[in-house]
Amino acid sequence: AYEISTRDWSSDVCSSDLVHRAAGTLRADGIGTAAPLSVGGTLVLLDGTVESPAFRYPVRHVRGEIDLQGDRVSIRGLEGTGSGSTRLRIDGETEIGGDDGAFALHVVGQGVQLDRALIGAFSAEPSRITDLLLDDASWKSLHAAGLLDESVRPGGAVDFDISLRHARGGGERMEATGTADLRGVHVLLN
Repeated sequence: AYEISTRDWSSDVCSSDLVHRAAGTLRADGIGTAAPLSVGGTLVLLDGTVESPAFRYPVRHVRGEIDLQGDRVSIRGLEGTGSGSTRLRIDGETEIGGDDGAFALHVVGQGVQLDRALIGAFSAEPSRITDLLLDDASWKSLHAAGLLDESVRPGGAVDFDISLRHARGGGERMEATGTADLRGVHVLLN
């Protein structure tokens, strides 16, 4: 599930016929039955924020199109900014509904800051490992001992171009392929 918000829904999200309902039925005894709702149409995000409860890293100033057709979602040119100078772009397809839907996404990140906002968004184990690499107390000790000058700080930035694939019913298994270019990254290795 994802949370999508905007400053003002009426001015920042444009949609065309997102929810449809076919004609219901009427039995001979006069009792009616409503037809199920179906979802279809295009959401155009003009300046929103997207954040997943599973990955609490807000992407702001999001622009792009999301095409909804039943349980299929096509993402076209969804662009936004993270912390610092982080720029993100997502294109691809995903399924909604059910607990273990498929997805195929292409994600490009430019200047993605390796900072507390990003690290805090990871699940417990990756976050714990990354916290050790960016441990503030250790960095302060190294500075105080004169082993590092004040210009060296934990963190850095990464550019990446990755494809993420997950088959329906694939459990936690996900395939990730692509490239990453680390720039100015400083970490502690114990």
